[in-house]
Amino acid sequence: MATLQSLFALMVLVTVCSAAPKKPTLKIPEECKGKGFCSIKPEGYDEMQDEVKKLLNNQFIAQNFADRIGDDVTMGTTELSPESDWHNCPSRKKREQMYIFSHSNDTQSADYIIQNDMIQQPVDIVSCANDLISTENSEKEECFQHFGLSSFNLKSKCETSYTFRNYFVYDYNKKEIVIKSYEVPCCCTCKISSSQ
Repeated sequence: MATLQSLFALMVLVTVCSAAPKKPTLKIPEECKGKGFCSIKPEGYDEMQDEVKKLLNNQFIAQNFADRIGDDVTMGTTELSPESDWHNCPSRKKREQMYIFSHSNDTQSADYIIQNDMIQQPVDIVSCANDLISTENSEKEECFQHFGLSSFNLKSKCETSYTFRNYFVYDYNKKEIVIKSYEVPCCCTCKISSSQ
């Protein structure tokens, strides 16, 4: 009789253990490791959304969420800055849906950016459109060429500038939503320096 009770207890234990919810396993794609923002959805991301949705209630949205986009740019399309601004470095802007921010080449140091039907957090990636710059007057002047900077032993160069933006991130270890700040490219600016 004791053996039968032990067998029954063992079967109940196995059933309970196998019925326990499994923690989603997130795998960072090789292409994303150490690259910062990555638009490739990692394996296990969709399974993680069940945990995220439990944390996203109306109170959280009311306290933390505002218009995070600001304008109507279609996801994945590239926009060129207005031609009237090209004297001061033309730029391209592409809006992408990023899923992770990978800090290094290991698999443990990535932040999981929340993207779901309740919260969309696109990232605008801005880069200098140097291929549109005419350097026929002087190779030392990429921007503000009409100032004649080379006659003052100065040169101008278009460079990408960065700013910090906040994103809602799921802390996988603490099982909570946190706000993290990331450096993102925001515009292309003219840098002037000595040509000597």
